[in-house]
Amino acid sequence: AVFGGGAILGPFVVLMAGGRPGPVLLGAAALLALAAALAPPDPPRPGAARGLPPLADRRLLLLLPILLAVGIEVSLTGFGASALIDRGLSPEAAARLVSGFFLAYLLGRLSLLWLSRAASPEALFLAGVAGTAAAMAAATLAPAWGFVAAGAFVGITWPSFYVWAARLLGPDPRMGSAVLAASILGGTIGPLALRPVLAATGEEGVFAAVALVGGTLAAAVLALGPLLARLAPR
Repeated sequence: AVFGGGAILGPFVVLMAGGRPGPVLLGAAALLALAAALAPPDPPRPGAARGLPPLADRRLLLLLPILLAVGIEVSLTGFGASALIDRGLSPEAAARLVSGFFLAYLLGRLSLLWLSRAASPEALFLAGVAGTAAAMAAATLAPAWGFVAAGAFVGITWPSFYVWAARLLGPDPRMGSAVLAASILGGTIGPLALRPVLAATGEEGVFAAVALVGGTLAAAVLALGPLLARLAPR
């Protein structure tokens, strides 16, 4: 939720700074340094397993969906504004829509307080991925509405996956770290993998590309759901 709040305000802060991101980034770095200096040390955890998780464990295959899902999220947040401008919107309008995306993102994440009581985490993850794909398909025709709507679905995807993965991967803290590592990897390679596609289609191609990848991922999760459930520790 804090991430979403910062993302909503960020584009407006850059506009207030005359469109110069440098001073904004310096201010953010100063706040980060202050937070790091005031944060208490991480408490010791005696007896906790150290090192890498067992790499031969088939349950680690569950990390592939989140790698792709985070790649989708970072590609949207990274290329979304450029794609909107490529579709003919002004930079100011694109900045407002990016804030709208993150407002929907924040509302989607907060909605998990209620949705998590009504649906399983795997169902919410599937809904998040499928909804993102559908919103991006709509964005090829109505970019403003489709882009903003995608924020709500993106907002529920990662937390739902983390809860689902915690059930399937067990209590080993190394498995939780593996989820975070896969997420970071997906956020790193996703935009890089998309770059050659956008070089051919233009920035606006991100909407169709995300719709295709998200739809394929949703279909795969739906088809493989029973198999993934059998990977849970007994």
